[in-house]
Amino acid sequence: MIKLANPYLFIFILLNLIVVKSIAQDTIKIDSLTIELSKTQEDSSKVEILLKLFWEYRRSNPDRALEYANQSLELSQSVDYPKGIAHSLHNIGIIRKIQGNYEMASNLLQEAKNNYEKIHDTIGIVSCLTDLGDIFSKQNNYQIALEHFDKARKLVIKTSNKEKLSRIYNKLGGIYNSQKQYAKALEYHQKSLEINKEMDFKLGMSVNYNNIGNVYLVLKQYSSATENYLKSLEIKREINDSFGIASTLNNLGLIFSDQENFEKALEYHNKALNKYKELGDKSGIAMCLTNIANDYLESGNMLLAVDFAQNGLLLSEEINLKRTQTETYRILSEAFAVLNQFEKAYRYQKLYKIYHDSTVSVEVVRQITEMESKFEVEKKEKEIALLNSEKEKQELKMQKQRSQRNLMIGLTLVVLIVLIFLFWGYRNKKKLNTRLKELNLTKSRFFANISHEFRTPLTLLLGPLEKLMSSATQENKNMIGMMHRNATRLLFLDNQLLDLSKLEAGKLSLKVSRSEIIQALKGMVMSFQSLAEKKNIDFKYLFPDQEIQAFFDQDKLEKIVYNLLSNALKFTPESGQVIFELSLFSKKMELPPKFKKISGQIICITVSDTGPGIAKENVSHIFDRFYQVDSSHNRNFEGTGLGLSLSKELVELHHGNISVDSELGKGSNFKVYLPIEKKAFEINEIIDNKEETSDPSTFAYNTQTEDKSENPESNICPSDDLSEDDIIQILIVEDNPDMRLYIRDCFNSQFSILEAEDGKSGFETATNEIPDIIISDLMMPKMDGIELCNKLKTDERTSHIPVILLTALSSVEDRMRGLETGADDYIAKPFNRQELVTRVQNLTEQRKLLRERFGKEVKIQAKDIAVTSSDEKFLNKLISFIENNLADPDLKVDSLIEQIHLSRSQLHRKLKALTGLSSTEFIRTIRLKRAAQLLEQHHGTIAETVYAVGFNSLSYFSKCFQKQFNMTPKEYIELTKT
Repeated sequence: MIKLANPYLFIFILLNLIVVKSIAQDTIKIDSLTIELSKTQEDSSKVEILLKLFWEYRRSNPDRALEYANQSLELSQSVDYPKGIAHSLHNIGIIRKIQGNYEMASNLLQEAKNNYEKIHDTIGIVSCLTDLGDIFSKQNNYQIALEHFDKARKLVIKTSNKEKLSRIYNKLGGIYNSQKQYAKALEYHQKSLEINKEMDFKLGMSVNYNNIGNVYLVLKQYSSATENYLKSLEIKREINDSFGIASTLNNLGLIFSDQENFEKALEYHNKALNKYKELGDKSGIAMCLTNIANDYLESGNMLLAVDFAQNGLLLSEEINLKRTQTETYRILSEAFAVLNQFEKAYRYQKLYKIYHDSTVSVEVVRQITEMESKFEVEKKEKEIALLNSEKEKQELKMQKQRSQRNLMIGLTLVVLIVLIFLFWGYRNKKKLNTRLKELNLTKSRFFANISHEFRTPLTLLLGPLEKLMSSATQENKNMIGMMHRNATRLLFLDNQLLDLSKLEAGKLSLKVSRSEIIQALKGMVMSFQSLAEKKNIDFKYLFPDQEIQAFFDQDKLEKIVYNLLSNALKFTPESGQVIFELSLFSKKMELPPKFKKISGQIICITVSDTGPGIAKENVSHIFDRFYQVDSSHNRNFEGTGLGLSLSKELVELHHGNISVDSELGKGSNFKVYLPIEKKAFEINEIIDNKEETSDPSTFAYNTQTEDKSENPESNICPSDDLSEDDIIQILIVEDNPDMRLYIRDCFNSQFSILEAEDGKSGFETATNEIPDIIISDLMMPKMDGIELCNKLKTDERTSHIPVILLTALSSVEDRMRGLETGADDYIAKPFNRQELVTRVQNLTEQRKLLRERFGKEVKIQAKDIAVTSSDEKFLNKLISFIENNLADPDLKVDSLIEQIHLSRSQLHRKLKALTGLSSTEFIRTIRLKRAAQLLEQHHGTIAETVYAVGFNSLSYFSKCFQKQFNMTPKEYIELTKT
């Protein structure tokens, strides 16, 4: 046995050093509750106060706590207060359990559980089940105890009550400890401790530490056991937990007993016994009497051992505490044997052997015996019955077999035929579905591809037309305006086809954000005013007076409104009327019956006209794709039959409904109902207000083309007297030669243009020439724009180059995909030439500002001027290399080239782009900035600094320093001193 070097003095000192918190706060709280009880008139409130007083006294004065519990029960029953009755019964059951009256406690807890079930109090049910399980565990009835704990565990998981779950884990740890599964016991006690720490539940933590100490005590790991007991005792004294203090004192006595220091063991066990007697805890008294008896037995005082053991036995038998009862039998057997009273020793040894076997095991043996007896009786009865009817059964069996065989053959044939038909039908249906899916995908792909292909020629039409309009005569302007109008209309139809293909493919998603909807709709509606005036139509629009904050997708709403209004104005004759009205519904009862399924606040957009109207037989088809009421070759109005179909699909995508009422000769009335509350949309459909929600390339075309008098190149700076470094070099990567020519034409001689016909050749050109900016198409052969951008941004040679992507894929998702690869900008086709030029100039201007910032910074910090992580790594690598070789006067550009593995021209263009400095200037600037730092820190004389940073000539250094900082080194030193 391991002996600790004078551990007792250490424990005694440590225990006396524990600061016990004053119970003044508890007294104040109890006094406050008592005063509140005397003032309260309402009976249910009195019950609640009595229940609180119970919990204040439960651990320190159980007799007083029992008085309050009985008072709360009596009052609750008199006023028929179910909650108070359940809590009061539960509290009385807890005290009876503490006092060791397990039978009464079980009855009370069961009654409390029944009352909790009536009021559907799950937490109360869990508490009762846990307390009942604890009673069965103390009586060694582990099977029933585990059943109660398992029921409690299942309920508490549903309620997410961590305190109750912690308590169940703690009880399970105790059972595992009693069954000698110590690893499992520690696991469950630790789980309970972690939960209690998280909640800062001190009572629970103190119980956990005590129980963990119990496990270590059995494992004879005394230092760990002592450490946990002391932690438990400190908390118990802090919270004035009398029961806990008694339990921990008893456990500390067990440590001394195991270490054969029986004097100390008796001291702690007697302290615990006195504490339990004060509290009236019979189970605690029985346990301490038994432990004291064991201390006397081990120390050789057999008479006292017999005396205390017999007292402990009487109390254990009274409260049916089987575990303590078993231990007293062992002590009495050994003590009487030493006293040569062998008859008594044998009797108690026999009792010990019987009780040492678990109650569960005895019950299992009894159950197995009963099952075997029952089985033997049934077996004999069956044998007799079989003998009496063997012939009859044989005949019936044969007849049954024949019937079963015939039935199986018939069923097999029927099943086989049915399976053949089902398989044949399934195969045909699968083939048909596959063909329909392929046809649908092919159609959607065709619409998408042809829409994308239209965008490049539309760019080449709209761009030059906008340029021509700025310099055309008035006569030509009308013709050019007509051309521009029709090209824009073609773009609008192309966008509709693209939206329909996305809807079919499930790729058109809703992106709603919160905004003021009236102002948004006013902007859309008023754009039709000029068209109405031109056709002499009375165009009215009605909006509510108050603001309406709503969740909606502005792009989708604009397309819906545009299609409805353009149709109304197109079909309404001169001197007719078109009315646009917005109204708000706050209650479901105001809605038509067929729209009741839309929840929350709803807006209704009504577009009515006095046009020719629609026949009843055609109304049901008005939203069909490509359907036209007048499909004859000589119809009065042009159209594609796409607008209303697209509007209906967009309304449904917006979780709304659209309807039409029309009568021939009187006009039509379209109503759109849309939800505007956040709860009407999925989480992935809601975006932040700062995010872009509309697609600029899919806006409705203008009803009138405005004159564009401004020159697209008006913002481009003149190119007089530009040096080679001032000329911006642009690489255009585009597979369409006409588009390359058009983009080249957008820029004047201030720009130097490089061209590449696909992504692969574009990457090679970029790495060889290191341009200032790259404009690339997205869809190209060999290597598309996304892959090209990704390679450029991850290559050290080209990571600094800004990239603009041009594409016909103009949705928000497509743009996000492009920007996520590292693209600096994203422009949808068809684009305005001035927009392209402006974005190029903005990107080059940003680079210029970064270069100026590097030049002005005295401290060398690459992370402050780099744009991407690749550029930062590149500059850090260069600066680190120069810093490491700063004192070497032979450090030249060739050294950098060898270190970085770039050609001279590549290094020059990259440094120019990032810092505005040539390679030589970059090395000199680093030397000068380091010299300035050394001078500022007074690291040495000026001459010493000159040679430290790699200059050979003091005069040349002074000249360069004055040029960099506009002062001499000496003046710089004087300035830093002040």
